[in-house]
Amino acid sequence: MRFTIIVGLVLAVAIPTVSGAQDFSTNRGLEMQFTTVAGTVTDEQGQPMAGVKVEIREASVDASAVPNPEDFGAWGVEAVPNETISDPTRDREIFGWGETDAKGRYEITGVRRPGAYILIIRKMEAYWRVDAPIAVAGSVGPSFKADLVVRLLVGAAPPTSVSVQGLVALAREAEQSGDLETAMAKVEEVAVIAPDSAIPRFHLARLAVADGDSERALSEIKKSTEIDPQCGDCWLLEAEIERSLGQSSEAMQSAVRAVDLLPESDDAVGLRGLLLYEAQQYGEALECLEKSIELGSTDANVFLFRANCYVAGRRFEDAVAAYEEFLEKFPNAPNRAQVEQILATLKGPG
Repeated sequence: MRFTIIVGLVLAVAIPTVSGAQDFSTNRGLEMQFTTVAGTVTDEQGQPMAGVKVEIREASVDASAVPNPEDFGAWGVEAVPNETISDPTRDREIFGWGETDAKGRYEITGVRRPGAYILIIRKMEAYWRVDAPIAVAGSVGPSFKADLVVRLLVGAAPPTSVSVQGLVALAREAEQSGDLETAMAKVEEVAVIAPDSAIPRFHLARLAVADGDSERALSEIKKSTEIDPQCGDCWLLEAEIERSLGQSSEAMQSAVRAVDLLPESDDAVGLRGLLLYEAQQYGEALECLEKSIELGSTDANVFLFRANCYVAGRRFEDAVAAYEEFLEKFPNAPNRAQVEQILATLKGPG
């Protein structure tokens, strides 16, 4: 599974086309000078937020700054904003704005490249203000993707207190260095600051899994799904933990919830397929495993169990093709010799 600790500052706001904006797609000269900043606005649970006003202004730029590959390297950044916190005194310099649609999508046309900018979401009741710095390189094409996340305002913390963003950053740094104890301690602090958010409980469960503490992991992930029953990633992780503990029935129920909430997730659909296979429901399992692969699964077991389902259904030609695809995609699989033996048997002499 692919999970990322949510960081408060890296957010992006969507705005429709600015009124009176020129049609850059039909003017090659302008198209070479400008790009469109586009993305989605979601809450901490990944739900799209409609009707959110997005604003953009230029940022101060440190000409001697070195681009941060982690944040901007994917775009070949030539200029890096040196602003990472709110500066309300400069809000008057906003040059574009708009609102997200029903799916939380926005776009801002006419953004000059290269350039450094701040995307802003403000005046949202019960949510923190967002100030997201972006750096648009000259090599950027017709669009620049910037997805934003807004966080619930959970009580007013004193200015001198440690911020949620700071704690999350420390947790991520500790996890990347292998210090799971410190990472968990910092996320626990976040859980205290934001008791009504499922996100810190989700990450505590994930870290507990990495630390080998299945009992703690199950306890934390159950808290997350209790707090937010609509958190698909939470149900998916709960299903994985329950499966690892041999709780097949509970894992299946959690997997079904995950698929209901994340119907296009190859991880969720694939896990349900694996559980159905283990329950010897090969027909239903095959449907899920095939769909998971169509959605882009990279899980070796999804490919292997799909081939096994073909064998169970006596679809031997399909099984041969599936096993060969498994060996091609996962040449270093520890069970390679066993799969090759199965293939030889299916193909027969000759």
